[in-house]
Amino acid sequence: MAAHPSSPPAYGRYNIAAVVGKILTAFVFSIPACKRSFLIYIPFPLMYTLSHFLILDIDLAQAFNSNWFHQANVLDALSITDSTPRLLAFCTVAGLGYGFGASIMALLVKEFFGLLDLTKLQPIQYACVIFGNMGGMFLPGYLKEATGTYCSSLLMSLVATTVTFLCFVTMYFAHPIGEAPRRVAKKELI
Repeated sequence: MAAHPSSPPAYGRYNIAAVVGKILTAFVFSIPACKRSFLIYIPFPLMYTLSHFLILDIDLAQAFNSNWFHQANVLDALSITDSTPRLLAFCTVAGLGYGFGASIMALLVKEFFGLLDLTKLQPIQYACVIFGNMGGMFLPGYLKEATGTYCSSLLMSLVATTVTFLCFVTMYFAHPIGEAPRRVAKKELI
């Protein structure tokens, strides 16, 4: 099934959804009640994680009848969908999840660790982003050459995004943000 000629290609849809996710972030942070809710932690990283199931097909019969500790058996049970609507849904859901998550990275460092540690941790965070982008271009191609399928890189991405989501959940329970402190004007300024 081919996409409608006027609809953007899959990667274009991913980029559009990522921009919408970033705009949604601005909307959420403009509402004080939303800024201090679970909304910044749970739904969007979970969307990004679960988006992998829109693009990966799993042959459950083969998966349960095989030895999961053998790499070839795991990859044989996985395949990439050829359904255009699922590919477009993957791009939309992953783009929204990533767009929102990428927008709040710097904020989360400040919220969880405070301003004193921000100058130490932010360079580490951005270095990780740079190295992740460098590896993100090389690693899927290398794994495709080594295994003959992109399923290995999607499986690795699923594991990485699951770990990221679990970190968001852990941080949510370890550092509840709660109510925003009320600002009181200093008497000498009134």
